[in-house]
Amino acid sequence: MKKHIVGISAALIMVFGAYTAYGAEDSLDIEKVAIKAIQYSTEVKAKASAADLTLDRYGKDLHVTNAWSASSVIYAPLNAQYQIDLSYGDLQITESSVRLSAYQHYITMLKNKYKVELQQKFVDKLTIENEDAENKLKSGGISEYDAGMIAANLAKERITLKKYQRSYDADVINLNKVMGEPVLNKYANFIDQNIKPSATLRPLEDYIQAGLASRYEVTSAESSLEVTKVRQAIEAPDKSQSMPLDYYQATTQYDLAQGQNEIAKARIQVELDLTSGYSELESRLRTWENTKILLESAQSDYDLVKQNYDLGRAGKDELITAEKDYMEAQIQVKNAELDAWLFQMKMELASGIGPGISQ
Repeated sequence: MKKHIVGISAALIMVFGAYTAYGAEDSLDIEKVAIKAIQYSTEVKAKASAADLTLDRYGKDLHVTNAWSASSVIYAPLNAQYQIDLSYGDLQITESSVRLSAYQHYITMLKNKYKVELQQKFVDKLTIENEDAENKLKSGGISEYDAGMIAANLAKERITLKKYQRSYDADVINLNKVMGEPVLNKYANFIDQNIKPSATLRPLEDYIQAGLASRYEVTSAESSLEVTKVRQAIEAPDKSQSMPLDYYQATTQYDLAQGQNEIAKARIQVELDLTSGYSELESRLRTWENTKILLESAQSDYDLVKQNYDLGRAGKDELITAEKDYMEAQIQVKNAELDAWLFQMKMELASGIGPGISQ
C-alpha cells in the first residue's frame, strides 16, 4: 500500500522551505507561483483539513499492540492506512491540479509578455524612423506622403502595443489573484530560462510503467482489494458457519472479482490516458520544430526584403510587412516552446499520482 503521508510531509517541507528561501523579491518564477498558489488555494486547504481529520480518526488504529483479536491486530491497521492514504492521495491530486493551473497562468503571461517586448522594440524602431522622417520633411528630403505613411504606421503599431500591454497587465493581475497577493503587485522580472522542453522524449512505455505504479486510481484500487482480502480472511470462520457455504463462497468470490475488475479498469484507463497524452506531446513537439523552420524562412524573407529596400527595389510597405511576419514567426516559436513544456509537465504528473491528462 502506498504511504502518502510521508510523501505529503516531505512535499510540505519542500514547499514551506522553498517559500522561506525565496523571501520578498521583485522577480517571479513559475515554481514560486505554483507554491504560492497551492498555499493560497481554498480547495487545497479544504482537502488538507479533511486529510488531517482522517488521520485523527484512524491514526490510533495504525499501531495496535495489546489487542487479542485478529481484526484489531491485522485488519484495523491495514484499513486505517488505506483510509488515510485515500484522503492524502486526494490532497496530492488537488495540489497537482492547482500546480498545473498556476503553470498555465504563468505560461499565458509569458506569451503576452514576449509579444509586448517584440512589439515595443518594433515601436521604438518606428519612433526613430518617424523622428528622422520629420527632420527630412523639414529639409525637403522626403515627401509629405511618405512622412505621413511612416507616422500612420507608428500610430497603428502603438495601438497594437497598448492592446498587448493590456492583456499582459491582466495576466499579472490574474497571477496575483492565484497567489493570493495584492492584485496591483508589480514585478521587475519574470524568470523563464528554466521553461524549456526536454531535448529527449521519454519512451511511452516509461510513462505507462510509472503511471501504473503511481496513479491514484490504480494504487487505491489495489489497496482496496488488499483490505478486502484481509477482511474476508478474518471474517471467514464466522461467516462460513452462519450462512450456506455455496452462498458464502459466491459472495467472497464476487467481492474479489469486483476488486480485480476495478484494478483492471483503472490500469486500462491510465494506459489509454497516457497513450493519448503521449500522442499530443509528440504533436506539440513537432509543432515547435516546425515553427523554428518557419522562423528561419521568415528571417530569410525579411533579410531579402531589407536588402532590396536599401537598394531602392522594395517599398516601405513591403519592408514593414516582412518585419511583421518575422515578428509573428518569433512569437509562434515561443508559444510552441511554452506549450510543449507545459504538456511535458502534464505528462510528468499524469505518470505520477495524477491528475490524468483527461482530468
